[in-house]
Amino acid sequence: MKLFRRKKLLHRLLVIVLLVALLPLAIAGFYFIHNATKELEAAAQQKLKNQAALLATVLSEQYLAKWNEFLLTLQGAYSHSRNLAFCQKLIKNSLRDTPAYVAIQRVEFFSGPSYHTGRIVYESPNYRHFFRSNAVQRFLKSITGQNQSHSFLLSHVYYSSLDSCPYALFTRLPSGSYSGQDFFVLIVNLVPVMKGLHDYATQQGWKTKFLVWDGLQQPVSIPGRLSFHNEIQQRKHVVFSAPAVSAPFSTYRFKSATGQIWLGALANVSTSSQWKLTVEMSRQQAIRAISNLWVKFWLLIVFGILIALSGALYYWKKIADPIERFTKSATEIARGNFSQRVEVDSNDEIGRLAKIFNYMVEELRRLHNMNLNKIISERAKTQTIIRNIADGVIVTDVQDRIVLVNNAIEQWFNIRESQLLEKSINEVIGNVELLKLLEEVKETRLESTFTREISLQLPQQHDETVFQAKATRIYGREDELMGVVTVLRDITKEKEIDRMKTDLVSLVAHELRSPLTSISGFAELLLETAATNNNIAEYVRIIKQESDRLAALVNKFLDLARIEAGRIDFKPAKINLNELVESLLYFANLQAQEKDTKIDVYLPPKAVTAYVDEKMISEVILNLLSNAVKYSPPHSKVALYLKELNDKEVVLQVVDNGYGIAKAHLDRIFEKFYRIKEAEELREERGTGLGLALVKQIVELHHGRIEVESEVGKGSIFRVILPKNLPQEQSTIDVEYKLIEDSQGNS
Repeated sequence: MKLFRRKKLLHRLLVIVLLVALLPLAIAGFYFIHNATKELEAAAQQKLKNQAALLATVLSEQYLAKWNEFLLTLQGAYSHSRNLAFCQKLIKNSLRDTPAYVAIQRVEFFSGPSYHTGRIVYESPNYRHFFRSNAVQRFLKSITGQNQSHSFLLSHVYYSSLDSCPYALFTRLPSGSYSGQDFFVLIVNLVPVMKGLHDYATQQGWKTKFLVWDGLQQPVSIPGRLSFHNEIQQRKHVVFSAPAVSAPFSTYRFKSATGQIWLGALANVSTSSQWKLTVEMSRQQAIRAISNLWVKFWLLIVFGILIALSGALYYWKKIADPIERFTKSATEIARGNFSQRVEVDSNDEIGRLAKIFNYMVEELRRLHNMNLNKIISERAKTQTIIRNIADGVIVTDVQDRIVLVNNAIEQWFNIRESQLLEKSINEVIGNVELLKLLEEVKETRLESTFTREISLQLPQQHDETVFQAKATRIYGREDELMGVVTVLRDITKEKEIDRMKTDLVSLVAHELRSPLTSISGFAELLLETAATNNNIAEYVRIIKQESDRLAALVNKFLDLARIEAGRIDFKPAKINLNELVESLLYFANLQAQEKDTKIDVYLPPKAVTAYVDEKMISEVILNLLSNAVKYSPPHSKVALYLKELNDKEVVLQVVDNGYGIAKAHLDRIFEKFYRIKEAEELREERGTGLGLALVKQIVELHHGRIEVESEVGKGSIFRVILPKNLPQEQSTIDVEYKLIEDSQGNS
């Protein structure tokens, strides 16, 4: 809005400057044209005065003077001779070259004002009809009824009703009394006279209008030219009421009924007559040059205004456009678009400001790119950490819609992040405890982390998984709650380890207490003097047996300690497995004889050899045979098979037809301390749950694998597959033992 106000102020300033610049020019133009108009009017009136003088001279010298002289001569000659024939001859000789001549009439006056018309001395043949009228009588009546001076040429203009042409009647009155005297009346057709004047004006190139007035102030006009004289009375009033009408020359000015202004000049034709001549032209015609000048002046003013407006617009755009471009560029930069530049080619202040602005934008873009790259790098690093962290991360908004999850969540719930976005967490997880945790975090304003244990049934998992959920608030601008970030940590293994530790304590307490109780009890019996020798031997045997059990238990705990420490003495060598199995049968049969169980061994004719640690493989074989005998009913059979699987591997297989293992436990039988307690027939069997865990660790140490097949009530098959040659021989190896997710509960 400020920019718009400044643009308006700039526009007004330019308009004011334009007006201030044009005002003196307009005033000077008006003053100049006004004075020029006055000068042109004065020049036009002077021109009209000159034209009137020339036309009056022509009319006087070529026509009126001749007629006056003729009348004087005729009057004098007739007064002396009174010879009519002589007068006719004089008329023919004097008026022979006068085209306007019509006729001459002699008039005889009686005493008093009465008169009568005499006969016509001479007349043109074509104008006889003129004298059928009483025009001459009216003329004589008008001049004899007045006290007219004999020195003037009296005249009267008459328009014939027959041909509408103007005729002039001229006469000179005799001096003294009129009674008994004769005088002549000259009748002239004025059409040739007016045409002669018009031709003269045309030859001079005049475009003015002229009018002849007789002594009675009557206008003379050619038929067909009266349109110019349709305001005769108005002109007559103006012309003959002028103060200078008695002067030889005068000028006048009047406004017609149509509103047109006329300029005119008045001239007396001659001193011997009272005829006058006026020349007129319209003021518009007189100042036509000024009118053209006015047009040119206004065109110049308009052109100047257009030039000034163009210049003002040019400079306005030159000033305002860069500012507007500055504003748009600054707005785009404020929005984060640093590709904007201000294109200004001038070298003035705005151009220098544009260069500085562009340099600033370039620096901002460079810094922005640096920060952006840094932010992108940090964001990518953060996203990589979040997505690849072992714990599950879920980000929800204030409506509990999922915004972000990491790879752990995708793997646990077997669903892609794109399928989770914008979904409610209740649709995906639907755990009541988790929803309560989110509500608790959103409702409180404490900046702390809330922790809660939840159990979830993950897809493709039989048992529930225990998670430790930690949730905290996400704040936006002005401490506005944007959502909640929840971290799920799988603590199922930790819970299992705690349970295993509890079971271990219970197991150790039970397993150690029984041998110690036996040893302590029989030792007390030995102290009794009443004991017989036979009883002493039995007591010693029991003490020895329980001591061996206690030593074996301690050895297994020591082996467990070595496994957890990650170091074990591993010495592989090429061993004849046929001989090794045969040497171990004696120890295996000792346990089998107690349950009347038979162990059958099936060895190939050709010796089977492999690079193994003899002590460790012996423990594997004895553990498998011991478990097969222990978890088989009395009077059953156990079979051991040894053979070459292929050129690179050998297989050792122990088969029993004992109680069998349910499928639910097959995945965990190789887990340390895991024992099956559901089966009634297995509850009385002693064991630490370490045997199969040690077997699996030893087999994997040899880069082999162990497999199990079992069915409840039908027995089990344990299959150990060992490579004939190890990848490399070593005397001592660092082994990383993992907690096995699948272990058997009997060992």
